[in-house]
Amino acid sequence: MITANQILEYSSNKTLDAALTTTVIKGVQLTYIREFLGADFYTSLLAQHKAGTLTAANQTLLEDYLQPAMAYYCLFDVVTNLSSEVTSTGVMSMFKDGATPANQSDVAFYRTSLKSKAEKLLDMADKYMRDNSSSYPLYSCGSDVSSSSFPYCYYSTSEPNLSKNG
Repeated sequence: MITANQILEYSSNKTLDAALTTTVIKGVQLTYIREFLGADFYTSLLAQHKAGTLTAANQTLLEDYLQPAMAYYCLFDVVTNLSSEVTSTGVMSMFKDGATPANQSDVAFYRTSLKSKAEKLLDMADKYMRDNSSSYPLYSCGSDVSSSSFPYCYYSTSEPNLSKNG
């Protein structure tokens, strides 16, 4: 439901290799989006997307909320892959000559920011679907997971900076 190039639009680093994001897309869709939408609605939305038959409401949902959320979740996952690598001698910090690697607290701050943006977008998607419930009969926020482990199903009034480079 999202491409590597779409993910890069949300990255502050325009030199990020698109191939790095491709490896996490499927996992993000299954881990975050499928659980958020519920299996039935996720399957229906995915089928519509693949067939090119998205309803107007689903097109808005996908473009305004789900794709940006997926982009931030993909970047969230990629940051870990870029900053460390598991080798036979343990977890190693990765960096190139001429670049200064970020310290762990900087990486953690960046990851927290990415995750916060993604979660806010899912919160906004939940509000959008509840406000337009007649268009979303299959939606039941977080129905595939326990409510205690799925925080997105509520309205929030705070508005984070969701700009593509912010």
